[in-house]
Amino acid sequence: GRGIRASGMEPEWSVVENNWEGEDPGLIEQDHTKLDFGMRDDAAVYDEIAFVPLAIDGVGLYESPDRRSWPVALALPPEDWQPRWMRLRDEAKSSPTDLPVFRAMQVTGEIVIDGTVDHMEWDPGDATGRAPEVHDTAELVWTHAGEEANRPSQAMLQTDDTHLYVGFRNEMDAAAGLSGGHEWGRDDAVEIALAEVKDGKVGPIIVLRGYADGHWESSDEAGAPAEVVERAGTGISYAAQPSGDAMWSAEWRIPFSALGLDPATRNPRLVFNLSARKPAGDEWVMWNPKGGTTWEVHRSGFLWLAQFGDMSSGGKARPSDARIDIDARKDAILFTPGSGCSIATWARPAGCYVSAAMDGLPADRWREMTFAFTPQGDGEFTLKIMGSHEPIPGTDESIPIWVYSDDVRIDGAELVNGSFEAPGTGGRPHGWIPSVRQGLWIHDPELAAEGEYLIKTTHNQRFAQQIKVTAGRTVTISLKVRGVGE
Repeated sequence: GRGIRASGMEPEWSVVENNWEGEDPGLIEQDHTKLDFGMRDDAAVYDEIAFVPLAIDGVGLYESPDRRSWPVALALPPEDWQPRWMRLRDEAKSSPTDLPVFRAMQVTGEIVIDGTVDHMEWDPGDATGRAPEVHDTAELVWTHAGEEANRPSQAMLQTDDTHLYVGFRNEMDAAAGLSGGHEWGRDDAVEIALAEVKDGKVGPIIVLRGYADGHWESSDEAGAPAEVVERAGTGISYAAQPSGDAMWSAEWRIPFSALGLDPATRNPRLVFNLSARKPAGDEWVMWNPKGGTTWEVHRSGFLWLAQFGDMSSGGKARPSDARIDIDARKDAILFTPGSGCSIATWARPAGCYVSAAMDGLPADRWREMTFAFTPQGDGEFTLKIMGSHEPIPGTDESIPIWVYSDDVRIDGAELVNGSFEAPGTGGRPHGWIPSVRQGLWIHDPELAAEGEYLIKTTHNQRFAQQIKVTAGRTVTISLKVRGVGE
């Protein structure tokens, strides 16, 4: 499965065969949730697949003078705990923007560019179990047609002070083997495509291609100027190696200077895609689930160089904007807007949606935001703490503009945990739920306006809460808001 591949297991290391496909293998307990997998004496699996049961009667914990305590207290994981492969899957579906964001963390091992993606180099904490994993795996599971690939690839992206590291692991057809050449489209290869979003525009797309025979190149296929293509080919280290009969791997070390970047001074906003060409089976496999050309980064996703802090807002002098929405469309409550807010004319039914905004927030201090409205009926509305966003030219996507919020107070209704101090589940404060996508709940006593916690939101990554109101009773909402600097 994909979780096994992402953990570095070679395909030939784990073989599942002669698995049961009949209707009733002969289990004593039919309810699988009870985890009792004992078989009846007349179970069909004994005859049909020569099943040999394990002697599990003596398996388990037992009393011993070497044990610290007895009986052993059962320590269950938190209710929202997920194994790593599930977290990676969910992160691929959810992101703090309209495009997915891949987080490249600082290297924790010593990466040697020899073509072997060694987990002791790329993820030593996860490989040894001495520390929790911090590095994510990019799953290249989509074809150029937006369909699931037959033979996916995986990639890891990491950074140090001056370089971007990329490692690929590529499943291949063991019977066909590697093509052995270095012509794009004809031979086994990998591709890195990226561009910086600056001044509201996507810049030249840098395309780097590496082949299974060890050759690599900087390509002008995406239309980058000659000087950008030449610069992108300087100072790069690349190597590739076969890994067993059904896998080959590749490693890159790319100077930020070759990409025209200086993230230590200004962390760039990068759009990117990763791809692998697999001529056996004629597949173009990529990270971008939307398909298309391998170097088409506009609709793929963002690459966040997390070592250098938050991504920039794209180079524009665009400060943060606070936005708070009051949505009563479900209960069809009409509102009379007061100071600091207005009816959202686009929402239906008309008059059931109020919006308040404060533009141009400074990043060095908090500002007080207050608005009021009066409901004309009893019921509930959804309080949505949001932010703004900026469209990416030529696409239907957008770049998030973040904003901090804290110390929310309501007069005329009851609010839960407006200080965000009380913890809840799922990485969010108690009493609050995600809206579109979940915002960020931050612990930073120095940054918080009150207490130690605050939230960070944007247009499509929000926190929300259901609030009960009474007809004719004016509701006044106040909170502290602050801009997010680059």
